[in-house]
Parts: sequence; structure tokens; C-alpha cells
Amino acid sequence: PSPHAHTMVEEQTMAEEQTTPMAEGRVARERKPPVATYQVDTPTKKEFVIPQGLGTKLRDIPNIDLNLTKVKPDEYELLKLLHRIMYRTPGKQSVIKRHIREFSGLVYEAVDADKERAKTEDLISRAYGKTLDQMLDLLDLSRGAGPEAVKLAKVARLIKFLEKPEESGNKNQKEAADEKKEKAAAKREKVAGQKEKIAAKKSKQAGAKTKAGAGSAAVLPDDVAAIKERLLKLNAEQAVLLKKLEKVVKAGGGTKRKAPAKSPKKTPTKKSKRAAAEEEEE
Repeated sequence: PSPHAHTMVEEQTMAEEQTTPMAEGRVARERKPPVATYQVDTPTKKEFVIPQGLGTKLRDIPNIDLNLTKVKPDEYELLKLLHRIMYRTPGKQSVIKRHIREFSGLVYEAVDADKERAKTEDLISRAYGKTLDQMLDLLDLSRGAGPEAVKLAKVARLIKFLEKPEESGNKNQKEAADEKKEKAAAKREKVAGQKEKIAAKKSKQAGAKTKAGAGSAAVLPDDVAAIKERLLKLNAEQAVLLKKLEKVVKAGGGTKRKAPAKSPKKTPTKKSKRAAAEEEEE
């Protein structure tokens, strides 16, 4: 056979293999060559690290920790600004309070210390006066009076604190709040105890009255002899009361009816005597 015939037979055999049904009603699918794929490396996010400063962590300053708990969701712009000053990022709302509580002071690199400090001063100076006051209140710092109340003095006070946070020495508001709650709770318990005593006393008095009424009804005799004995006792008691009444009346204890006062007689005047004489002459 010619080589061409052999080639034709092979092609026919391959075509039959490709169209050979794998199952009844199904035809084998022609396989496609694999396609090369390429994977692009995604850049990893920089891990957020809170540096250790020279001062006290804000979570260890009771008044600041208490002030942070009072910040409402609509006041988070203040926290974002404070977070940016501390860490140069606005921070996420879910972790912003935790990061601020862990802050213990600004950390400047030795090479760019002056530059970083100038940037901090610039960030704080951009804030309005109201925002500066809110920041001072949050950090338990005084707003100042007179020369200390001007913007430059407030900015300087904030920078000094942020470089080395310390307690301001003000009254511990957290302890005062806890003490107030304890006093209120003790007062509520005292009032509740007094109410319980009054209710118990009233209940006891009502029970005693009911018991006395029931007792008096229960002692009434049923047989003839007991009834007679009871009547004798009542008669004796009545006799004693009558004697006592007589003594009181004799001693002047009784009320006597007063006689009406007599009107004084009028003495005739000289004029009336003359008039009487004239009448007799007529």
C-alpha cells in the first residue's frame, strides 16, 4: 500500500475516535490545550503599630478615659483629628477609641524631629477655636483665662501634653460619678426599707384590729350559766361607772345651765320726773 493510503486510514481512525459516543446520546468533547495564567503579587498593607511614648497611656488617666466613653458617634470628627495628630492617619471608627487610649506620647525620629514637631503644630493650629476647646476638654486640660485663653497658648498647651501625657491633677470625675451612683443606690434602698416598714406596721395594725373583733365575737357565751355570769360582771361594771359619774358631778365636773343676765333698771332722770308731774296736773 502507498504511504498516502496509510495516512488516510490514520486520519479516518482519529476522526472516528473523536466522534465516538461515550454514552448513548452523548458525544466526546474535543479537549482544548491549557492556557497559561499569570498571578500578580498584591502589595501587603503596612501593619499599624502604636509607638511607646514618654508619658502615661491615656487609658490610665481616669478623666480622659471617662471623657472618651462620653463621645457620641456624631462627634467622631474630633477623634479623627486627634488620631491624625497622634498617628498621622484619621483612623477607623471601629478602633479609633482604642488607639487613642493606647497613646502615650508623640514619638519623633531624631533626624526629622523639628520637622515632625512643626507638622504637629500646623495640624493643631488649623483647628477652629471651638474644636480646640473640645480637644482641651477631652484631654482634661484647662481652656485658660486671660493670656492663657488665646489660640497660641492653647496650641502650645496641647503640644506639651501630647509630647508627654500626664494627669492634670483635677478631681477624679470617674470616682465622683461612682460615689454619686453609690449614694443614689443607698438612698433608694433606705427609702424602700422605710416603705416596707410602714407597710408591715399597717398590716400588723389591721391584723390586730381584725383579731380583736374576731376575739370579742368569739368570747360571747352560749350556755345559760355563762350568759348569767357575763351579765353579772356587766352590772357590776355599770354600778362602778355610775358611782364614778356621781362623784364627778358633785365635784363640779358637770355642766350647769347659766341663768340669763338681768337687764339693769333705768333710774328716772329729772326731766322724766317733771314730765310725770305735768301729766298728773293735766
